[in-house]
Amino acid sequence: MKITEVLLSDIVMITKFHADGSQNFGTASTACVSLCLGMQSIMVYDQDSKKLRGRQVKEQLIVFSLLKPGVDVWRSATYVASNREEGTAVDPKTELSYARGIELVFESVPGTVLHLAALIHAKEADNVGYFALASSVITTGTMPACMSWDWDMDEEKRIETPEFYGYITKKPCA
Repeated sequence: MKITEVLLSDIVMITKFHADGSQNFGTASTACVSLCLGMQSIMVYDQDSKKLRGRQVKEQLIVFSLLKPGVDVWRSATYVASNREEGTAVDPKTELSYARGIELVFESVPGTVLHLAALIHAKEADNVGYFALASSVITTGTMPACMSWDWDMDEEKRIETPEFYGYITKKPCA
């Protein structure tokens, strides 16, 4: 998943910022990643607040082990409405959208701005900085597109609100 790639590039850049003496950029990047993880933790707590403590601990471990994006995609892809887990506030697709929104607002967009500012202020730009910027920009662009695609391809939404959903055709392009 792109978010894990961006998070790994953020970790590389945080290390690089501190090694290069750019503590302000390193601290700001660390704050963005920490805020993103904190917001995801709050979202998971709210999603699973009616579940047993062991289940809540498991979900928090998924967040802080940085596996949440992959787990959310898997849950959304394998979700069957009749098998909805007891005690969850929303279905997996909605949870995935919330998590993506949190990652966009607290990590991806601020990370893009920070990487760009760091490249502008750098005396010498290197490939690592350009890769981190490219990774953030690509993620910032593709994540909302994936969210739109996921919701638009939902059969129930197309039937429920056809004037809004259904702009992506299901016919092959040939």
